[in-house]
Amino acid sequence: MGAHGLCYSGDLDEFSDAVLRGQRGFEAYANNYFGAHTGALQGNCPCTARQLGKDTFAALARVYVMHYPPKHWDLNLYGASFAALLAAQHQGGRAHAHDWQCAAFTARIEYAITRAYYAEEAPAATAIRVPP
Repeated sequence: MGAHGLCYSGDLDEFSDAVLRGQRGFEAYANNYFGAHTGALQGNCPCTARQLGKDTFAALARVYVMHYPPKHWDLNLYGASFAALLAAQHQGGRAHAHDWQCAAFTARIEYAITRAYYAEEAPAATAIRVPP
């Protein structure tokens, strides 16, 4: 067992849970995790961030990071469900604070652009020789 009760090759899920719970001794990892993931959302959705304002975007980004772990190793592709989180805000206590459907639409467009930009390149087309 390591210093924090985990083997070096220990369970990654247990480690992630400890980071997200803010377990003592994992604070640096938590700060890094939240910083990297909220930064990825900011980078992927800059117009949405401007639309909502710095504080609102930061608060929602933190909620998103807490509840939506990455599904891909590349943080450039983080935020696939962020638009859904924004759209759901019309049912919350700050329903009238913003046009949540517009913010969700903006986030969807930005994420689609991000996905297209970072998409794996398709294999080159094979030339087809057509007989005369």
